[in-house]
Amino acid sequence: MLFEARNRTILPAVAMVVWATACARGASAGQQGPAKVSAPTPVQARTPQPVGARAGQPTSSTWERIDLPPEVRWHEHTHALAIGDTVWFLHGQDMHVRNGEGKWRALPKVLPAPIGPFAASCVDRAGRLLVVPGGNAPGFTFDPRDGALTSIPALARPTQRGAMVCVDDRNVPYLAEGGREPAWGRVVDGAWEDLPKVATVTPIGAYSAGLFAMPEDVLVAFGDHHVGKFFVAKNEWPVKSDLFVQLGFRPALDRGGMCAQDPLTRAVYMTLGKGSRSFGVMTPQKQFFHLRPRLPIQLSDPDRSLWITNAPSGDRLNLLSREHAAILSIPIAGLTPIGVFDRIADTDSRFEVTNSRTVGSVGDLARERDSTCSLVFVPPYVYIQRKLFVRQVDVESLRHSPPDAGYRYGDQFVDEGSALCFDGDNAIYVYNGITSRFWRLQPFTHQQQPDQRAATPVPLADALVTELAPIPEWAGTAPRDGRGRNTATAACGTGIYALFEPTTRRLWRYDPPVNRWTAETILPAGVPFNRIDGAQLTWDGERLWLCSKNVLIDYQPGSVDGFGERTTLPFTFSQDGGTTAFDRARGLIYVAIGGGSRDLGVIRLRDRKARLLTDFFPDVVSVPGHRMFVYDRNGATWLHIFRGHDSAEYWRTKVSGDGELKVD
Repeated sequence: MLFEARNRTILPAVAMVVWATACARGASAGQQGPAKVSAPTPVQARTPQPVGARAGQPTSSTWERIDLPPEVRWHEHTHALAIGDTVWFLHGQDMHVRNGEGKWRALPKVLPAPIGPFAASCVDRAGRLLVVPGGNAPGFTFDPRDGALTSIPALARPTQRGAMVCVDDRNVPYLAEGGREPAWGRVVDGAWEDLPKVATVTPIGAYSAGLFAMPEDVLVAFGDHHVGKFFVAKNEWPVKSDLFVQLGFRPALDRGGMCAQDPLTRAVYMTLGKGSRSFGVMTPQKQFFHLRPRLPIQLSDPDRSLWITNAPSGDRLNLLSREHAAILSIPIAGLTPIGVFDRIADTDSRFEVTNSRTVGSVGDLARERDSTCSLVFVPPYVYIQRKLFVRQVDVESLRHSPPDAGYRYGDQFVDEGSALCFDGDNAIYVYNGITSRFWRLQPFTHQQQPDQRAATPVPLADALVTELAPIPEWAGTAPRDGRGRNTATAACGTGIYALFEPTTRRLWRYDPPVNRWTAETILPAGVPFNRIDGAQLTWDGERLWLCSKNVLIDYQPGSVDGFGERTTLPFTFSQDGGTTAFDRARGLIYVAIGGGSRDLGVIRLRDRKARLLTDFFPDVVSVPGHRMFVYDRNGATWLHIFRGHDSAEYWRTKVSGDGELKVD
């Protein structure tokens, strides 16, 4: 098991009882009733279930879908809070209650203040619903046993997006006000007490939001995928670099990224959101695991409607999606962590997650807005362009340079127009997408052949970084936001070819021996190249191929005719994570559609035929950058992709001898 029962903390109030339903047993769905509800039903204390199945064991469970009854629908922002096997849905000033038998009860206008996007809520140690409505309205508790409401004036705080509330083991409420601000505090003896500013890497409410109590008097908090910790006894945050754990994805706040804590195990389950099927778990033992089977829906709901039910029959992870008008539920014991010895990306998936380890793995996330990322493959290494660095990662062992010890170039983070390419010999060419500056990295000496590189790489500190002639398209211009730019590059025998600016549509060639850029030609009319759709260049050894939006066209460097025939493809790929990879042995170009899609396009160059494989990837792909490659090793061919989508997942699947990836 991921951790043994002796390491789990059982909350006193919940360990002794599983609270009864909020309505009388047998009440009909949608039946209204007073705020006063049934008394709790005592049950025997029991040993909590594990977080999930042991890595390596098959997943035995599937997600159960429970469609909402027609009379149980609402449109307000929603929080879900569970005690035992009963869940309370707070929305507006109303509540809906669903008990362990699936019976519903509506409690209209029971809340003293509406639940909105700036609200925070949790279950306290006494088994009451603790709510902070936000907007300087007083906080309150609701006791499900008798419907009693208790006001907490000290929690009348100016909360913002991503506000979070939790209680420690002494039932002291802590509130982080969210909104990218470090303000937070607690209520002691009925009075608000400001605490040292939240010292997470990213403020709570920036991209994600989390605040939870862990064993040993520790609170954990996060505003992205870096989870910080607060020592209650010492009343302090350690330095930002001293993390509790680093998550394998960044939950997308208000876009399907939700979190819920199991009161028995203290494990925090979370969904990625942004239209993805991904979810995972953060354990009290400072680990994070991606879990499968993945969600059966692509989740984008703006609510906080993830919860865990604890019942004698077993613990379950549950999710309400108003968008899909359904509850999804699965036994926690049936979840499988995607671990070192069980890398399958999803149940019955053809893909592996190659960096599933939580320690020593490729920990970077390709993230929207603050971490555009591209890579090139130079066997046996992947070189990842991210922020100010190009980092080296061994594809097989996953050994990598530390985040701040890669090849540093320039002084600005890369943005959407960034690109890099390998010349097939000794040099990687880099552009950061913001300025006109252009660099060459030389991680290998000319004396090293590809089969020698694994044994004798040049140390990172000794790699040559040379700034080259600026890109004429923007020479002399001031640095600017790279968002909306689109860059395609490829190396061939006569130099580096690149498309930079959609408004000019120029195809540029860089000549390494003389360090010079030349505008070679302009894209023909009818060939799309813009700031939204995908565009990538591929060199097949004879011709240059441009795949842009839904068009394929070839270009013969040095020829009189230049561009050749234009072919319309049966798919359109996006600049937002859309990327290509060349399978030289089969003469195929694979196209990840991107833009939050799971689809893959396949193009056969010899006759320009193409097809679309729908739902090919285990989950959706997005975030600008080129992050897919083909690897031939030991007689097998593998397709690798760094999926992006605010996730750290690297996927791979074997394509050699695979009829599915043929065009016909």
